Amino acid sequence: NEQEWPKLKAGIEQALRDYEEHGFCMSIGDYMKDLNGVATPYIPADGSEVLSFNLGAPAFQMRRHMIEDDIGPHLIALVRNVKAAMDRHA
Repeated sequence: NEQEWPKLKAGIEQALRDYEEHGFCMSIGDYMKDLNGVATPYIPADGSEVLSFNLGAPAFQMRRHMIEDDIGPHLIALVRNVKAAMDRHA
């Protein structure tokens, strides 16, 4: 829908800034008002398909500060561990 594009574009631009700054993207009530989410990519060393590791939860259980300070960094660590394990077996 053409009327929704400015909001979608702003969300994409914010996600790129979040990824650059934090290493993960956040959705704070963007998709659904009371739902927050966080995601980071898994980029295989062999050039195969990029995957997304993500988590979503009700906003009252997963607040922005929790994503920024705890959940997001742990998600990055999880993906690093998966990548290291996969690279050893490649």
